[in-house]
Amino acid sequence: APESGGGDGEGPTHRAIRPLSESVCGKVRGSVVTPSLASAVVELVLNSLDAGSSRIQVHIDLASFFLEVRDNGAGMGPDDLYCCALPGHTSKPRGGWGPGADGGAAATYGFRGEALASLSHFCTLEIASRPRGDPSQAFSKVVSDGRSAPIARAPERREVGTTVTCRNLFFNRPVVRKVLQGAPEQRELCAVASALRPLALVNPSACLSVHGSSAGASCPLSTARHPSVRHAFAALLPQTRAHAPAPPESTEARRGAMRVSLLLASPLEPARSRETQLLFVNGRPCARCAVSERVEEAYARALSSARFRDA
Repeated sequence: APESGGGDGEGPTHRAIRPLSESVCGKVRGSVVTPSLASAVVELVLNSLDAGSSRIQVHIDLASFFLEVRDNGAGMGPDDLYCCALPGHTSKPRGGWGPGADGGAAATYGFRGEALASLSHFCTLEIASRPRGDPSQAFSKVVSDGRSAPIARAPERREVGTTVTCRNLFFNRPVVRKVLQGAPEQRELCAVASALRPLALVNPSACLSVHGSSAGASCPLSTARHPSVRHAFAALLPQTRAHAPAPPESTEARRGAMRVSLLLASPLEPARSRETQLLFVNGRPCARCAVSERVEEAYARALSSARFRDA
């Protein structure tokens, strides 16, 4: 998986927020679903990574249905903030990945012009931002049920970057709320951390942390900067580092414009599990697929052979 995102906080070249074309906008709308807590956090963190953030903090309070994601990315001025969270508006590549697509498609986590707009229908969304290009002023706005209040100055936002706050989360989704109310906070925090851990692995220079509100809740994810994916893998999956005789081996294969990079631990690793088997395409975590099945088969054969030799 190529290393992507994060960095030194300087961020990528600023891209203004603009509307998607009607054809692309229709495809994005078709993919929007009712978010869970974990998926809402992931969408906000993806935006932070695309903004070039090197520090991203997630704060969750289940008792008050509160979620906040704070970053030190590029930030937004009033023009971009006005367009932010409008349906079908994005600063990401606007042509998709087909022929003639915007050349920056592989450098971001894709066109997600409906993510914030969709989330605003499930909570009161507050966005405060101080742009790196003009850090003398900060601005904020509130979006609720798809309707946006006028933009206001936000002097309380002192650092460059953006804070997205979701209040009264899932107010119109009683089933989702009931599940969250009955769930231990630590379990939900761990679920969010599990969803973010793959992103932390391929963005080793970005520091991600997840925090709860209760006094007894521990921090399930808190990453430091790492020089490479290999170092991040060893740090974020300590069970591998603790049991393996050596760090995971890295190897790479190329064919034309395609590059495949692998991190391989021993099949004899006692703590090996599906949680440590991760697949990325252009830095994007992918669900289990045929590639995952082939890797499992290869590891099973190697493990069976090793046990036969030891018998």
